[in-house]
Amino acid sequence: MRRYGLWDRLKGIGTMKMEVEDLDLAYGDKIIRKRIINKFIEEVRPLIREGAEVIIPAGGVAMLLLALSGVHHVDGVPIVNGIIALPNVAEMMVRFQETTGVFISRRMTYVFPEEKRWREALTVYGLE
Repeated sequence: MRRYGLWDRLKGIGTMKMEVEDLDLAYGDKIIRKRIINKFIEEVRPLIREGAEVIIPAGGVAMLLLALSGVHHVDGVPIVNGIIALPNVAEMMVRFQETTGVFISRRMTYVFPEEKRWREALTVYGLE
């Protein structure tokens, strides 16, 4: 958040306490799913009252449950759901690359590592 200059815009970070088993069961049990979704909504409302303009849930499980439940906003505040956003951003970046020939910056934060470090990383991940 700080690196991208967004720290001052962060209204808060919330957490939800729940049983891991409930998360697994929520995919097939609509009652448990509704309880988790309602808990999520309860947790984000104070952030909205503080001025949050968007809600960004952490974790694929939460994102998937929200998407399956058709919950895309809370009180008019959009939920940036990575499961939905990621493929769209990828498609956009492909079109951007095709149009401009540029995909991302390779300066500063995103500069490629030195050749030696790059080869070490490839070796660690079994790609070379």
